[in-house]
Amino acid sequence: MNESKGQDINESTRKKGKSKIAKFLLILITCGALAGGSFAGSYYVYRTQFKSLIENRESEDLKPVSKNKKTLIKNNDVSGIVKHTMPSIVAITNISEKEVSSYFTGERAVKEQKSVGSGIIVKEDGKTLYIVTNNHVVDGAKDLTVQFCDSKVADAEVQGNIAKNDLAVIKVKLSSLSSDTKKKIKVATLGTSSETKVGESAIAIGNALGYGQSVTTGIISAVDRKVSSSDESGRKKYTNKLIQTDAAINPGNSGGALLNAKGELIGINSAKYSATSVEGMGFAIPIDTAKKLIDQMIKKGTKDDSFKDSKPTYKKRYKSDYPNNKDGDDKDYDDDDDYSSKYNDKNSPFDDDDSDSSLDDY
Repeated sequence: MNESKGQDINESTRKKGKSKIAKFLLILITCGALAGGSFAGSYYVYRTQFKSLIENRESEDLKPVSKNKKTLIKNNDVSGIVKHTMPSIVAITNISEKEVSSYFTGERAVKEQKSVGSGIIVKEDGKTLYIVTNNHVVDGAKDLTVQFCDSKVADAEVQGNIAKNDLAVIKVKLSSLSSDTKKKIKVATLGTSSETKVGESAIAIGNALGYGQSVTTGIISAVDRKVSSSDESGRKKYTNKLIQTDAAINPGNSGGALLNAKGELIGINSAKYSATSVEGMGFAIPIDTAKKLIDQMIKKGTKDDSFKDSKPTYKKRYKSDYPNNKDGDDKDYDDDDDYSSKYNDKNSPFDDDDSDSSLDDY
């Protein structure tokens, strides 16, 4: 009988164990089903809702900021800007004379030198074509020529200059241009440099190193950057607020155009201000600064005292160099000495009357 009771207890224990295992398996199956359903639901929400939200957001981000402002840059391609702007850009060649001294004998001689730069067509009044450039590009010009986008060359004259801003305007007679050239060139579209923001695209066009018109690209690195420069004598120092860009501005690019993404002129490049010790630091004169000065030079033909004509001048002279010197001392004179008031032209070592510089007409 005791054996019967023991068997009943063991049977009851086995049944309870099986029941617990069944419940545990049922709980696992239920949890698995719930987890699977939750995952499937989440995946469905992601596919239908979240992904749609992301796609809509990306679509909004790619929309232009303003429908009224058109940009000519697409996928970093600036060919549209170049095609639009190149007819307004010219290459300038300046033939000037410079006095040099022999290293061995010390004798002075006048040597002809050639320099190149760039310019931008800013106005046409039916008779004359006006081109803005840098003052240092045309300084001391004896012969000045301009090459247009069709490679045709014409003579030019200096209309006006403002040295402290390194700006000058030269002019070309429209009558000296062929009808084909007149059709191909055009006045540049002026922008507003005050609206320029750091990080915006920048395109520089100019006659780099005299090899012909070339294009470089970059961004606006800074605005209203204060930069100082000196004149050739080193006496006068000027400080101007300029646009800084990492677009390469090399010698020959001076006077060329700095453009925004719409192909508008926002600055006049100047290699004079560009840093030579580091890369990626080019500067341009803001067009807002230049506009009033350009108008002033066109209307009044302004030329400041800093403009040098092609006649050679001596930096330092001595009284003993002149026959009329009775004192016989070798006191030196500054550049500002008025030699013509002390000695007549006949006794001067250089004869002003023989000069045929075209700049005498300005």
